[in-house]
Amino acid sequence: MSATTSRVTTDRATAGSATAGSATADSTTAHGATANRALVLRFIRDYQEGGDERVLQEVVSPSLVNHTPMVPDPPGGPAEVKAIFDGLHAALTGFSVEVRHQVADDDLVMTHKVFKGRHTGELFGLPPTGRHVRFAVMDVVRIADGRIVEHWGLVDLPALQAQLAPEPTPAPTP
Repeated sequence: MSATTSRVTTDRATAGSATAGSATADSTTAHGATANRALVLRFIRDYQEGGDERVLQEVVSPSLVNHTPMVPDPPGGPAEVKAIFDGLHAALTGFSVEVRHQVADDDLVMTHKVFKGRHTGELFGLPPTGRHVRFAVMDVVRIADGRIVEHWGLVDLPALQAQLAPEPTPAPTP
């Protein structure tokens, strides 16, 4: 994971030095990407998984623009993020997040993660099944002034729906 992040950051910094000719620009880009990656990891660990609303308020900008909202007429900002994760925590007992890959490039951070939990509450309109589920999520966020200001995301809903599909009812024996 860190090898990928380092390579991408180094490639960007090297490209910057070729055009700008400045070692300071190289270290600023690398440092910014590293700090942004750490910010997103903290957000995932402490808020998405841990539910610490102080971290939500610190990290998510009130003017957050979510380019892939999960509900019609989303409120934006921390309220929108809170509604999503309140729903996930209510529906998935033992909710956890596994970060599989993360790449940072200047002000953008891309994270491939897996959400997991036991389906004990309604989730995306599906009644509880008691099954353990896991589904992939890909997020790209833009960081400005130490806060998440934009979000693009993909959720593997078909995989989740397949895990939650009702068990086929056996045909009666004649």
